[in-house]
Formats: sequence, C-alpha cells, structure tokens
Amino acid sequence: MPFWAENGGFIRGRDPLGIQNSSITVYGRLLPGMTNLTGRIRYYSFYCWLLDEYDRLSLEKEKQTPQAQYNFIRRAELIMAFLMVIKEPNGTNVPGSDYATRHKADGSYSIIQGADKPGKELYWDYRSGALGQYYAGSLINLELIEIVENYFHIKPKGQKVAEAFRSAIPVNVRTYFLELIRKGTCGWNDFDKIMSFRLNALTESSEEWLLLNNLLLERDGDNFKTRDGKSSEKRIESIKLYLQSKTESVPLNEFPLWIFKNTSPSVDPNSSQFGWFYYYLNESVHYALSSIFWAFLFNIEGTISEFDSYLKDFGSEIQKKSEALLGISSEDTLKDILELIEKRSIQDELADIRGAVKKELPYYAASRSVSLLMMIYNFTESYQEHIKNFELNNYIDYQKGNLTEHLDIYIKKNLDTNYREYINQIVKTLINDHMATAYRKMGNGEANLLKFLIEDRYIIHVETIQPRGTTPRLQSLHNFMRDLGYIDREGTLTGLGWKLLNSM
Repeated sequence: MPFWAENGGFIRGRDPLGIQNSSITVYGRLLPGMTNLTGRIRYYSFYCWLLDEYDRLSLEKEKQTPQAQYNFIRRAELIMAFLMVIKEPNGTNVPGSDYATRHKADGSYSIIQGADKPGKELYWDYRSGALGQYYAGSLINLELIEIVENYFHIKPKGQKVAEAFRSAIPVNVRTYFLELIRKGTCGWNDFDKIMSFRLNALTESSEEWLLLNNLLLERDGDNFKTRDGKSSEKRIESIKLYLQSKTESVPLNEFPLWIFKNTSPSVDPNSSQFGWFYYYLNESVHYALSSIFWAFLFNIEGTISEFDSYLKDFGSEIQKKSEALLGISSEDTLKDILELIEKRSIQDELADIRGAVKKELPYYAASRSVSLLMMIYNFTESYQEHIKNFELNNYIDYQKGNLTEHLDIYIKKNLDTNYREYINQIVKTLINDHMATAYRKMGNGEANLLKFLIEDRYIIHVETIQPRGTTPRLQSLHNFMRDLGYIDREGTLTGLGWKLLNSM
C-alpha cells in the first residue's frame, strides 16, 4: 500500500508539461518592449524622469547604496498609487493600488512607513519596487535604462524621455512631487496639486506623447533581429493588426482567432500576421495536450489505483469514446484515421474541448483533444515550410513545445501505429513530460510541482490542474492604445486611431 502523509512541499504550477515557453517566445517577439505586467505606458516616461531626478540629488552618504535608490523609487510609486486610487478610482494596472485602497480613508499617509525597506506592512514586497519587478526588463529592451552594480542608470535615449516628461509637468508641480518623496508623508489635499502626474494625463501631440509613440512605432531593436540578421518590425505590424481588429469590433481575447481565420498560405512567413497565426495553432496544441493530462488527473481524484491498471483503463475509455465520436476502430492506423477525420473547424473543436472541461467530462475532452491534434496536423500540411521558416528565424525551433516538435512527436512518428497503442503512447509521453518538467524545476530550487506520485505501484493524486493558455500581452497593448488616445473607453477606434491606422 502507498505511504500516506500530510503534504507540505507541493506548490501549484501553471505549466505542468513544460511546454509554454514556445508560446511565450512567440508573443515576446510579436510585442517586444512590453510585458503582461507593464500595464500603463506613462510609467515608462515616469520612471525615466525619476531616475534622472535621483541622479540630480546631492551625494549624501545614504545615496551611496542601491537600497537608497530603491526607496526613492518605492516612495514615488506609492505616491502615484494613492494619486490614482483617490483621483482616478476606475484606473487599473497601478502597482500598489491594493495598499492605497486599504488606506485611502486614513486622510494622511506615511509614505515612509508604506514604502521604505525594511518595513512591516508595505505596498510592494520586491526590493526595487514595481520598476525592478515589472518594468525594468522592458525599459532595458527599449534601451532607456540599464542596471550597473545593482543601480538603475538612465541611458541617453531614456534621458530624452525624461526630458519629455519633465516638459509635460509644470516646474512647481514637479518640485512639489519631489518634496513629497523627500519628506515621506502626504495628505488628501496634496493630490490636488500633483494631478498632472496621473497616468491618464498624457497630452496629445506633446513631446512626451510623441516620444512614447516613437517607442512603440520604431523597429524592434538589435535584440529582436531574425536569425538571418534582418531587422524586425513585428511590434509595429502587431499594432496595425490590433487597430484593424478594432474596426471589426473584435473582442480582445479573440484577436488570435481573428488572425487565424483571416490568414492564408500566401502570407509572409516572417510577418506578425503569420506569427499570431502560429501562436493560435501552438496554443491549440498545448490546450489539447493539457486537456488529456487534466483528464488523467481528474479521474484519480479521491481514489486509490494501481498505476498500470489505471493507465490501461484510462486509455481504454478514451478509445471507446473516440470510436463512438469519430466512427473509427482501435485497430485502425493513425494514417487511416487522418484520412477519415471529420471536417470540423479547429476553433469549433477547441470550443468543444473547453466546454467538456468546464462540464467535467474527462473522456469526452480527451478524445476530442486527440481529434484536435489530428485536425491540426492535417491543416498545417500546406503551411509546413512557413512554420519551419518562422520557427527558425525567430529562435523557436529549439524551444520545447514548439508546433513542429509536437506534431512530429504526437502524430508524424505514430502514423503506422494503431489507435489503441497510439492512445497509450500519448498518455505515457505526457506522464513522462510532466515528471521530467517537475524534477527539472525542483533541481533548480523550486518546490515540488508533481501533480501525482507513484509509490509501491500505486498512483497518488496530488492536484488536478485545468488546462490554460498563455497571456500574450494584448491587455497591455490595449491599455497603451487607450492611454495614447487611439481607442476610447469602449474599445472603439477614435479619430486619432483611424489616423494612425491609415498612416501605417
């Protein structure tokens, strides 16, 4: 019998199969210079100005440590959080807003107590604040700042952005804000005097607005050249596609699907359009594999099963469900089934799987997931050269979980295998992938990520994790377009947005 003990060492993991890095790499190249956590574009100019102002401070003894710089930044971030919570309560993506909301009614605020490290109840745990944890990577990619010996340093390009921010804020308001940082306290009435610092207070056609636009509409930079050495403009292309989607009122979460449905084999394989097309297919494969793994875990919740017996029974149930749904025999080879597979759209099959997971129908979800893998294999036959070209030029070919690798492992190498053995092979591959991923991460110092244990031939359930996709920075892009005035509150293109789209 297995050994049962209270578990204290397992943690949740978002990617139990270790396959999402390929998708992360794709959207990282499609929208460089932003992340899912860089939610407001005015932080880019705000941080450049802050670092420039810090460099202008007198060389006091306490300024000679990185933590002194971090506390300067942290105080400014907390003041900004209070400003936005009090004056723009419907604003989003403001680091420290939870803390500011809890203390909003206080009336007077100790910025030192809420910001400075070390401290007890702080607005932000990370030492260098949201700048270090959320924004620094993007500012570095855009060549605005650098980190030298744990200090943030502004670069010449960032200096121009700092000057643009400075020109957007009256000198008396800037001085007042800096004084709030220095003394480390502020009251309710202070926020009336720094309104021009609000994240949504960008002025159209101002120097700051123009420079922030330029950051988004310039080439992607040397770090994002293709493998053949060509400069990339994928961010510009993605922005254009996003604006075009707004002309058709495409919901943000359906943007990749919209691209997928509007892409043909004639598309440039190095374009952002093909990149988003690839992303949709890659995510669909990942969701299918994750759904099979979810079904495997779901069925052992609250049970004690002998591992080999459960593995056999699980595969057998998927086979039975597939025979009923697809009209196939378990003795048919995969090659034969590929010729018979029903002509459903990939998006409909994916929606069916999502529905089955939500309704907790594990075998239906698993059998439909296998069907989706076969559909994608058939569909991508006319895109093979494009896919390989895109993966090679964008450094995706070596990423675990890329489209070519998965279609090769889960379909191509099994063409002559009968369906019964094929299902068993898929399940074993997923189990091995999960265990290898969990052990690799534990070897890197992370806690135990295993979702099941095998002890004395018995399988022990740890956690069932639902299939989920990656988040491809589209919300940040949407927020940037909103802050710059290209879309309105409802997500509709403004006159300024139409002007930009027509100029691209």
